Amino acid sequence: MRLGRDQAVIAIGYPWTSETATLDTPIWRHWVSGFEEYQLLRGSDRLIREISAAEAVRNQIDYQPGR
Repeated sequence: MRLGRDQAVIAIGYPWTSETATLDTPIWRHWVSGFEEYQLLRGSDRLIREISAAEAVRNQIDYQPGR
């Protein structure tokens, strides 16, 4: 399932305004902690197409049923 902008904001909140100037940018930067960043990458259809993060961070944020 791919999320749109509004669904992403509801699910994880707004990205930091110091890191993401506007919600229309194709990359949103989020932080798990002061050193653990992940990015939401949006496609031309404006839906989230990928979560970019180090594996350890991805394991913290990416829901995987049965895990």
